[in-house]
Amino acid sequence: MPETNGTSNRIEDILIALEDMSTKFAAVYNSSMVALDVAIQDQHTEPISIFASRKLSTSNLTSALTVDDNVITISSGHTATTNDHLEIQEGGRYLQASITSKTSVDLTVDMPTCCAFTTEAEVRITNIHMNVDGSTADIEFSLYPPTGSTYDISRAIISIVDGTAMDDGKYGGIAALTNGTLFRQINGETYNLFVARTNGDFVSEAYDVTYSDKAPGGENGMRCRRSWNGQSKTGVTLRLSGNTGDHISVKVRDATTANTDMTCKFQGHMTQGG
Repeated sequence: MPETNGTSNRIEDILIALEDMSTKFAAVYNSSMVALDVAIQDQHTEPISIFASRKLSTSNLTSALTVDDNVITISSGHTATTNDHLEIQEGGRYLQASITSKTSVDLTVDMPTCCAFTTEAEVRITNIHMNVDGSTADIEFSLYPPTGSTYDISRAIISIVDGTAMDDGKYGGIAALTNGTLFRQINGETYNLFVARTNGDFVSEAYDVTYSDKAPGGENGMRCRRSWNGQSKTGVTLRLSGNTGDHISVKVRDATTANTDMTCKFQGHMTQGG
């Protein structure tokens, strides 16, 4: 290993020299203190990008699906309406799609299927829109991995839109909340991630918050990105196992109906081996 200061190869001097360097880097050495080449490589598992959703009802597929189907037939008596979401899980695969129209039992969705689903698949009618009235009873939006799958969640993307201008003292475009929206990880234990009563609470938790003004018409917006993994962030992912009911929970505990909309999408990846 080359000398770091021209006079010494002592490990103490090397560490001091590394601390003084303005550029941060990672190095790996063998037992003879010879530097080894290191290649950082992303893994090749399936990425995850799923909205937390309010589970409204369950249903069944009446016919199997193949790749690129976007008209999906489910059992009669369902409660699905346009603007709801359809979620299908089977064998570790997952579809979450917005219902754009319906005719009796035939639902047209905006995102076509990316794999085959049999009539044994789990089917749920859900809604992703968090501008709801949770003032008398909490309304929960959640994300569950399919049975047999494990998710590592790396970040959340929170979006609020409203016709009123926004600032750190409001919640979206409305007044600060009394109780706040509660974000939790549940994996055998319950962990409070954070609670937000104002846009400023999103700032203090995530820092990555931006506002957009309607120009000249449309809606004002607040966008928040809360990242967990990465050494400049919290340094961890939120691991969820579909075999043990692990999930992310977002509870709306106030009336937020005066905002035009709010959604929360969680992103990450499946772990190696499922």
